[in-house]
Amino acid sequence: MNEELKDDLIGLIEEWSTHIIWDSEEEISLCIAETNSVFESEYAENIKIFEIDSTTCRFTFDLQLTGEPRDDDVPFCGDKINAFITGTLRLDNDSEQWHISEKYEVSAEIADWRFDGEVNWEDDNTYIYEAIEDNTNPYLLFTSEINNIRELVAIGKNLSPVLQNLLYYQSYTHCITSLEVYLSDTLINAVLENVESRKTFVKNFKDFHDVIIKYNNIYEEFDQLDKKIRDTLTSLMYHNLGKISKIYEFIFDVKFPKFGEIQKIVNCRHDLVHRNGKTKSGEKKEITIEDLTSALYQVQNFINKLNEKICKF
Repeated sequence: MNEELKDDLIGLIEEWSTHIIWDSEEEISLCIAETNSVFESEYAENIKIFEIDSTTCRFTFDLQLTGEPRDDDVPFCGDKINAFITGTLRLDNDSEQWHISEKYEVSAEIADWRFDGEVNWEDDNTYIYEAIEDNTNPYLLFTSEINNIRELVAIGKNLSPVLQNLLYYQSYTHCITSLEVYLSDTLINAVLENVESRKTFVKNFKDFHDVIIKYNNIYEEFDQLDKKIRDTLTSLMYHNLGKISKIYEFIFDVKFPKFGEIQKIVNCRHDLVHRNGKTKSGEKKEITIEDLTSALYQVQNFINKLNEKICKF
């Protein structure tokens, strides 16, 4: 393959990559859904082309998406998504143009979710800790927030259709925010409550399993341990119910109630927040009063059942 053709194919891949980021079926979209970040497209890097024959080439490239915090979403820990794409280039003999095959492979992961010992523990998160510690009754706060949403929606019945639609959007997203606050504050306060709880967290939290500590650093690490635990807990994405349920299981010895319907609400909330109400296929999602009422009921029912289990702990 001559250099001119190779450069042309690389340009084709670079242009194609800016679209595939958002149209890669479930892989990248699921990673985005598990964060509280806004991502912008990045260009392909490390593009490699492998000639199979005169009309077929295979290619690979890397993508890294760097997240920026949303004004209305917390917590944020500098999310990054690493993706690796593999595809095929084919030459159309009639048009003599190269095209990228519709079938391709994508793998993606959230880079900063796993603790690798390089997190900047010196960041001042005191205000976050104080807010969590002040929330001594997360269930009471959650119940109050859900009731406030219902009252606000009742008042909004006299609004114009446009403002009603906006109200339903905001109320729907705040419903999941209230869920996240309950899950985060309940867990964090329980773990930080005593030494035994912190030991249980360190021992069982999967992201800590691969951390290697040198003997000459052991006292320094120990001095920073409580802060590392706090920072790790505040950086978790509490709408990732699968991950959070496992932590609740070893801290509280309880299993989450079934959360399939809650996850659907979380995914819908993701479309509202990150895609301005559009699904991955580009369809506009309208939130009706029935959708909102159902979401409030499902989320409150889930938290009621979970809180009842925790109270028995």
